[in-house]
Amino acid sequence: MSRRLLPVLFLILAALPGRAAPVKEAVPKQIDLIEQAVETFELKALEPTIFTATSKEAGPYGMYVFDRDGNCVAWEDWTDRKEISLRLTPPTQGAYTVVLRSFAPNRLTVRLNVH
Repeated sequence: MSRRLLPVLFLILAALPGRAAPVKEAVPKQIDLIEQAVETFELKALEPTIFTATSKEAGPYGMYVFDRDGNCVAWEDWTDRKEISLRLTPPTQGAYTVVLRSFAPNRLTVRLNVH
């Protein structure tokens, strides 16, 4: 039975759309998050982008994405997880700003990756 499902699984995986990327491939950044860190990325229109923040320690911290007009278009408030991800499909090409905000009483080292 599992041999019959293999070709179906292969077809499903082959039909999935490829991953989109920012206009300029972003290198993951190591950020010492005391209160707030801000990074800006140029993104393509209508191509899904994933923002991932990873820390060795659990939060609390939040991640917010703003469009060029200052509108908050994606967010994850107050998480105590070690990793948070946001998926955004920008309606227009342009600069999008990621704000990482720490609610912790001490320094939090966070790795920000955009793909």
